[in-house]
Amino acid sequence: MDDNIGHIIDTEFKKILKLQGLSFIKALLEFEEYRFDNSFLNGSVYEEMNSEFGIFPPKKVYPMYFMGDITKPKNKIIFVGINPGYNKKLNNNEQEYLEKHGSFLGYCTHFTHRASISRRSAYFSHIGGFLHRVGMMSEKMTWDWLQNHFINMDLIPYHSTNASGLRINNLPHYKDRYFIPITKIVDYLQPVKPIFIVGFPTFEKYFSDSIFAGLIDFKKHDGIWTGTILKKYKFIGLPFLNRVAGGKDKLAASVKKYF
Repeated sequence: MDDNIGHIIDTEFKKILKLQGLSFIKALLEFEEYRFDNSFLNGSVYEEMNSEFGIFPPKKVYPMYFMGDITKPKNKIIFVGINPGYNKKLNNNEQEYLEKHGSFLGYCTHFTHRASISRRSAYFSHIGGFLHRVGMMSEKMTWDWLQNHFINMDLIPYHSTNASGLRINNLPHYKDRYFIPITKIVDYLQPVKPIFIVGFPTFEKYFSDSIFAGLIDFKKHDGIWTGTILKKYKFIGLPFLNRVAGGKDKLAASVKKYF
């Protein structure tokens, strides 16, 4: 990326960080839209993601900081994933929707939009099964249920066809550029129920670094991680969720203890 362009982007991002609440979230998404609309095609964003995270955005697809109606955050169940995977059919449809409505409105109504595609995701299916097993959900998981009860966020918001090489190459930069915005979104949501971070073992080594002290603190026990974000919002760190084939679900039992 051209150094002058990089300086302009950094300066603009610092201005955005001074905002709060929905104003911050809207400005953050508009900032990302601008970057992807104006610098993706010449390769700069592609190269940036590869350099920072070792992942490869396959084409222009707006970053996914959240999914779900965050304008109505009360009593929502919040999950945090690691990286939104890329599916050609779904994401091409999604990108068209986001460009038409804007990222903020588009992601607020994302599950309603997904309903028109009529395709379930293994990610949400595993979450649905988990919520049933811990007693947080009794009805069938549908796109309407997700729209009304659920918010998903991602620790790295950029899509990739293959995240097997996912890594963070500059931890201080990641903290300032990506994790602090996540904490600002969480602070706006003010969740009462614990947040679930899925695939937490992958990020345990990063979040154990002293630069995250006060932003995220945790301990491991009973096969899960429990702690706080900003020292006030509880979270539960989970391994990647899979369908339980039979027998006792030790993970669900550990989570129930924490509640």
